[in-house]
Amino acid sequence: MDNGLLFELEKIALFDYTIQLIPDKSMSKLASNLKEEAKKICSKGYTSVGTQPHISLVNFSMLEKNEAPLLAIIESILANHPKIISRATKLSVFENSGTIFINLENVEAIKQFAKELQVLLKTSNLTYKAVGITTTPHITILKNLFGKQLDELWTALAKIPIMEQEFYCSHLRIKKMQQRTFYKEKERTLPFLGK
Repeated sequence: MDNGLLFELEKIALFDYTIQLIPDKSMSKLASNLKEEAKKICSKGYTSVGTQPHISLVNFSMLEKNEAPLLAIIESILANHPKIISRATKLSVFENSGTIFINLENVEAIKQFAKELQVLLKTSNLTYKAVGITTTPHITILKNLFGKQLDELWTALAKIPIMEQEFYCSHLRIKKMQQRTFYKEKERTLPFLGK
């Protein structure tokens, strides 16, 4: 079989994946409430309002046939890994990407866990494309805001007091995506089982 044709056939089953930490209920509720406040102020032109609160860790692509072996490896890591604890401090903005987010402290455990996943993905020979890793762990409220819209929403949301609070992440979400005529999305949630 022609190598070019084989490559094209393999791309058919190629999916994009993202691995995310799921904040506990109190932090998820805070982020969801902020998203709802943003919808009241401005109802269009940005993304992330409908997404579940999360902290992105790594993004990668792989063939669908490699999904089960990779999930088994990740489950084995989570079997001994304790939940991750962080602290929310305030709302902040990345002006270059038009993102309003909840700023986090105590992120070294998040960064270390993301690095462990990155190494696992790169050495497993199961992934296809390079693995992207988070550099600034945060919880996105809105993104893709620019100009007047960013100014308007940031001014309104920045007035909402955010009490510093510690929270934990006891579950990992693995989202699977494929771009075709329709955007299809599937996800799997896995618990941290370590003490």
